[in-house]
Amino acid sequence: MSQTGASLVLIWADFNRIETILEIAGEGGSIKLQGLRGVDGTWQFRVTKNEAALWDFLDEDPDGAADPSEPKKLPPWASWDYALDQLNFYPWPRLSPIQVHAEFADRVLEAVGAHEEGGPKQVDRWREVVREGIP
Repeated sequence: MSQTGASLVLIWADFNRIETILEIAGEGGSIKLQGLRGVDGTWQFRVTKNEAALWDFLDEDPDGAADPSEPKKLPPWASWDYALDQLNFYPWPRLSPIQVHAEFADRVLEAVGAHEEGGPKQVDRWREVVREGIP
């Protein structure tokens, strides 16, 4: 099966069962790592972004950026490692965690520690949020 999981469309039972694994926010938007559990219990993941808040600060379309109101093509479902590679384009460990799926708390904390913007201080900050629960 391909890394992007293009053929997974045929084996996933219910696309309404997409779960938020991780949601983080910073100035101007948020990033989500979403998961979809297959009927066999395996997970596939994708990273989505919401940068609509940035449009509030722009007077015009500076670089021909797409209108945020137009539908966007969603990224393909992929493995945890592939989705984490996509997430790692951002300094996400420094951002504010909004939601962490309980089943993935340890994996998320491990990823925070491994990221170049992470480290022990960030892991401690994230651990506190995960331990307290995120509303």
